[in-house]
Formats: sequence, structure tokens, C-alpha cells
Amino acid sequence: NLLIGGWNPLTYVDKDMFRSVYDNFSGSAYAEAKFLKDFTARATFSADMVYRTSKSFQNNEFGGAASSTVNGALTQTRTTNMVLNANQTINWNHAYGDHHIDVLVGHEFNYVKGDYFAAAMQNMFVPGLTDFSNFIKVRANPSSYTAPTSMESWFARANYR
Repeated sequence: NLLIGGWNPLTYVDKDMFRSVYDNFSGSAYAEAKFLKDFTARATFSADMVYRTSKSFQNNEFGGAASSTVNGALTQTRTTNMVLNANQTINWNHAYGDHHIDVLVGHEFNYVKGDYFAAAMQNMFVPGLTDFSNFIKVRANPSSYTAPTSMESWFARANYR
């Protein structure tokens, strides 16, 4: 049942697969302690993680991967993004009659890491089996990269009222 010049939209639903799965985590925690009379120390940590896996399968009967030179196609990608942030502060807060002074000093560390992988194969052996081991020809060379960056900083603030 061919439609539209060899393309049948129903085969996308029945025989092809385009799927992405995301797993996200975001969390933070802190600890705070007051000491002496006017001091407060605080430590904060946060983590954000995003994992994504994608699989794209095109059947070998109808559509763009149905030609005898392609004979079905499979592409898979994996992406991981991670952000870690930690900071520590000490705050001094004191009043002298009508005058108020507060001073804050702190340290922050931020780490970001992106990780990516993709691969594509064609020419399937067993119709409908969507694992790389079922394909015999590399469609696109596997590609990957890891991109970590980090930043460390110190900061201070003073207020008078």
C-alpha cells in the first residue's frame, strides 16, 4: 500500500521508531551555623543532572531507509549534562545604636560537564530488530565528545545603614 511516491505515513506508526527518554535530577542542600554573637556560616551544595537517550529506527520496507543500498537504518544518541555548585559564606552582622553594619565573604565553585555520543548503522540483517548488532554497515562514523568546565570565585560585600 504505497502512498505519496513510495512513502506510506502509516508505516512510521507501525514499523518505525523515534524515541527519546529523559531522566532529570535536581537537588540542593545547605547547612547553617551561628557562632560567637554576630557570625553566621553557611554551606550550600546543588546538583542538576539531565540524561537523554534517543533511538531512531527506520524500517527496510517503506520510507527513506527502504532502498536496497540502505536496507533499514538505526541511529542512537546519548547525552549527559551535569552541573555541580558549592558555596560557602560567612556573614557578620552587628548594630551600634542607630548604625548597622553587615559584611559577607564567600567562596563558590561551579562545575559543568557535557557528554555526548552518537552512532548510526544501516543494512539490517533481521527485519525489526533494533540493536546495532543487527546492522552490518556503518552509516555515519561514531561521534562523541566530553566538555567539562569549572569556575572558582571569591566574593565579598559590605553594607552600612
